[in-house]
Order: sequence, then structure tokens, then C-alpha cells
Amino acid sequence: MTMVEALVAHPLRVLVVDDEAVLRRLVRSLLERDGHRVQTASSGDEALLLFASARAIGEPFDVVVTDLTMPGTDGEGVANEVKRAAPSTAVILLTGFGFGMSGQSFDRILGKPEGLRVLRATVLELGRAATSRSWDPAEGLDLPASRPA
Repeated sequence: MTMVEALVAHPLRVLVVDDEAVLRRLVRSLLERDGHRVQTASSGDEALLLFASARAIGEPFDVVVTDLTMPGTDGEGVANEVKRAAPSTAVILLTGFGFGMSGQSFDRILGKPEGLRVLRATVLELGRAATSRSWDPAEGLDLPASRPA
């Protein structure tokens, strides 16, 4: 199975949060090209509402990609609430202030614009880990996790 076939068979649900409309559209386009189901939010407050709604209807997000600096609830606040509500959900910080940062609620921190180059692979890596699917990026395969006999 190719990586594209694997993604179509098991797309990740991704929430992209950024107050910059151009960046939201760019990230959405990149991830949808890989077959992911992407929803966007223009603020942290909107993102938290979407996140809670998705969980309530049984369609939770596998990955949240968020900016840091936004009006209202910032990216750190989004990450803290996501991890409190659903600790296994992967949270990626995509920010212009990413270098030298650390945060307990972020699974990965990527700087803009360099991080856009690796965002697709990072979403796959962390999303598959969060959903307990075994994925080998070297082969581009999505295989069921092995179970002990």
C-alpha cells in the first residue's frame, strides 16, 4: 500500500488554528492534498469550540496544528485545553517564534516558514502515534499495530 492509499484508507482529522487566513488556507491545502480531513479555526476560542463539538459527536481530531500568538486564547492555551481534554491528541505548534521554545503541551514545535516543509511528515508521524496506528515513514505504509500472540 502506498502512502497515498494508506491516507485515503485512514485519513487523519486535523484542526488548523491560525489568525492569518492565508496561512490557514495554505496549511489546509497541504494537508488535504495528503488526504487528511481538515477543519480550520481563526482563533483559539473558535478552535476550542470546534474541538469540544467534534469530541461530543464522536469524531475527535487526531492532530491540532496551532499558531502561538492569536487574539483571545493563544496557542499555548489551546494546547493546554486539548491535552487536558484528550491527552493523546497530538498538538503541533507552528509559529514564527518557534526556535528555542519549549512547552509541555506541545508534541512538536515548528518554526514558520521552515516548518511548513516538514509539517506534512510531522502530522503523519504524530497523528499515527496518537491513533495507535503503526506507520513507517521510510516505507510510506500504514500497517495495523502488531499484537502479541
